[in-house]
Amino acid sequence: MATITKIRQNSGLVLIVIGLGMGAFIMGDMFRGGGSSQSQNIGEVGGVQIDRIEYENRVSLQLESLRSINQNPDAATTDRIRNQVWNDILRERTVMVELDEAGISVTQDEYDDIRWGDNIIPGFRSDPTFSQDGIFNPDAVKQYFTFINQQYPLYAQVQQKQIIDNRLTAKYYSAISAGLKTNSLESLELAESNDSKVSFSFVYKRYNAIPDSTVEVSETDIKAYYQDHKGEEKYKQKESRSGQYVTFKVDPTESDKEFIKKDVESLINDFKESDNDSIFVVVNAETKTGVNQVYVSGSLTDTLTEEALTNAAIGDVVGPYLDRNAYKIAKITGEKFEEQATVRHILLRSTGVNDDEIKQRADSIERVIRRKNNFEEMVTEFSDDAASVVDGGVYDWFPQGRMVTEFNDAVFEGKKGEITVVKTTYGFHIIEILGLREQRQPVLAIVDRKIVPSPDTFNEIYSKATDFSINNTDLASFDDAVATDSLRVVNTDKVYKGSKSVKGISEGSEFVRWMYKSDIGEVSNPIEVGNKFIVGILTKITDKGEPTFEEVKDQFKGLVLLEKKKEIITAEMEGITDLDELASTVDLSVQTAQSIPFSSNTIPGAGNGEDEVIGEVFTLEVGDVSIPLIGVSGIYVVEITDKQVPLFEDLDSELFADDINQKYETRVSSGVFSSLRDDADVVDNRADFY
Repeated sequence: MATITKIRQNSGLVLIVIGLGMGAFIMGDMFRGGGSSQSQNIGEVGGVQIDRIEYENRVSLQLESLRSINQNPDAATTDRIRNQVWNDILRERTVMVELDEAGISVTQDEYDDIRWGDNIIPGFRSDPTFSQDGIFNPDAVKQYFTFINQQYPLYAQVQQKQIIDNRLTAKYYSAISAGLKTNSLESLELAESNDSKVSFSFVYKRYNAIPDSTVEVSETDIKAYYQDHKGEEKYKQKESRSGQYVTFKVDPTESDKEFIKKDVESLINDFKESDNDSIFVVVNAETKTGVNQVYVSGSLTDTLTEEALTNAAIGDVVGPYLDRNAYKIAKITGEKFEEQATVRHILLRSTGVNDDEIKQRADSIERVIRRKNNFEEMVTEFSDDAASVVDGGVYDWFPQGRMVTEFNDAVFEGKKGEITVVKTTYGFHIIEILGLREQRQPVLAIVDRKIVPSPDTFNEIYSKATDFSINNTDLASFDDAVATDSLRVVNTDKVYKGSKSVKGISEGSEFVRWMYKSDIGEVSNPIEVGNKFIVGILTKITDKGEPTFEEVKDQFKGLVLLEKKKEIITAEMEGITDLDELASTVDLSVQTAQSIPFSSNTIPGAGNGEDEVIGEVFTLEVGDVSIPLIGVSGIYVVEITDKQVPLFEDLDSELFADDINQKYETRVSSGVFSSLRDDADVVDNRADFY
């Protein structure tokens, strides 16, 4: 314990050693790779490289700070910290540069003030750790920081940096927000858009009213559309890879299971003779807990093992037995006794209003049962507890305290054979006590061995996967082997660089990195993923930027089809200004829309997302009939029947000012960082390493 404490107190020194070790490791990698420093470029900001050693040291600092307070980071936490460190570096090279130029800083007095002064940050004020009887206590925050500075200096260092950095950026964003206050004209325009309303009649024809099969789309049409639109931003593609993989699952063999069973069985005698069962469990079990467990009847499906556990004497060891994919041995270290009962009952539900009537009915049923001894028959005829009716109203052995209080007390304060009526929140119960007992519950110390494949089994499956990889080096042989061996192929389409998972694989980083280092048609070596090996083949490389014709042909065919439908419907509807005549021509009806505000994007009875159509409608005056208006899901011809636009002098210029300012403030924190990051031409190469 003293050694551990000493290491924690000197965790900064340990960290330096770790950092140097990481540096040596990376330098070794670099020289083995031919001395190329480029391979250690983890990214760039504004043309300046981010060194991998610097990045790794900062990640190690964060991880070590958690370990110093007895938190062992798992893979998900490590990934989160890697992302946090990356974003910290980006902010330092973008936002923090702006902060320095603006002269924004945090003094020691301000640092204290946001922790326990007059301007405490919300995270501390809302933390129940620092409250007493629901009231925030600043002294508790002081005590916390004194404690972590003394006991966990590394963690305190990381936390201090995070608090100060957050304060700096908050002040910077606040300064920007202060200069983005709305003016009266903006507020008036928003008030006008909310108060302006229009009513109109319209004829609306959906695009899907024309069957696709009736519209001809040629290859020439699609290519022409492709030439006109391929450069548009919305059609540009992210760099991606597509491929396939087959799985070679590694399952424990019967021999593996038998070996594990014998392994745990070999511990029985030592377990029996052990004087300290908790230490024996911690040393020998895979589930390392020194806490003994009370065995609850019915926990095991194996009735023979349950019987053995229930009847074994203190000091006996039972097993090995199979439980949830593990072989276990259990030592009986003690025993408890639990009061249990078994009953049957009839429930008559009541509402509280009809209690007297239901009580009389329950008493009547009870008298019949006492006279005729026909409880089960009466359950079937009268009980409202559908779940227990199928079992004759029986609740098999249950412990004291399981049922609602009134039911519980009537049973455990009664005697076997008694029949009684009791009221609960569910209604009235006629209860017969079938049995009462004290059930022995053994207290167990358990040593377990999970059933996993042996190294030999792993090697055997690895050999199979390797043979598949060596013998099938292109797509044709890959497909033939899949068919011959009846293997299941998983297609992985559009896998982006840095993805942590792919279809069917939650931890797919290594497979993704392989895809980005490979050529089309290349087959991978076996890649271990959990309890299986996969062998993949790269089938497609999609470069960033404009798509090829083949990549968007099907998508563009649908868009050309839509454009042709627009032309057809527009030709049908244009030139007719009488809506009744138009409706008759296109075999539709005239619809109406009442008091549609300018801020709306929905036309009742037609479609959503119709911002542009509603905008065009507001350009018309009462009595005007529009040309065909192209909407999201169809085409409209409208006739304005009423229009209400308030005068500017009648509007409240302050009405929407707070709403607009709030939107500005919300957008600043994310928008400023995003803009600075985009201007810095950030290059992220982390996916090449992790």
